Formats: sequence, structure tokens, C-alpha cells
Amino acid sequence: MQLTVEKGAVLLASDNFDDYPLVPPLPSYGSGREFDGPDYAPFIGCWNCTNVTIAGGGVIDGQGMR
Repeated sequence: MQLTVEKGAVLLASDNFDDYPLVPPLPSYGSGREFDGPDYAPFIGCWNCTNVTIAGGGVIDGQGMR
């Protein structure tokens, strides 16, 4: 799978939490750590994927925590 963000393009994450569904924690996160419950889905994510590449000269702007 390849995600290509072309030069000049901007993939802009929403800063509205309602745009991200709650998903169960990944098994690799363990249990009982900082938060033992569902979390918001990632802006860019993939489950059970292999050989994933992000390519191109564009920008991925997650907007950071506000």
C-alpha cells in the first residue's frame, strides 16, 4: 500500500475530535498503562497492513495538539 502526497498538496488533519471515531487500544499498547480504554482513531492509520509507504513531496499536517 502506498499513500502519495503530491508536491504542493497538503493533507490537513481535522482538529475536531468528533471527526475521529473511538477505537479499541492496539494490543501492542498493553493494558493498564496511561489509559486503559478506547482512544481516537489516527489521522492516518492502517490495520493489519504490510509494506506501507508514504511518498511524495507534499505535506502531512496533523495540526498538533491545541
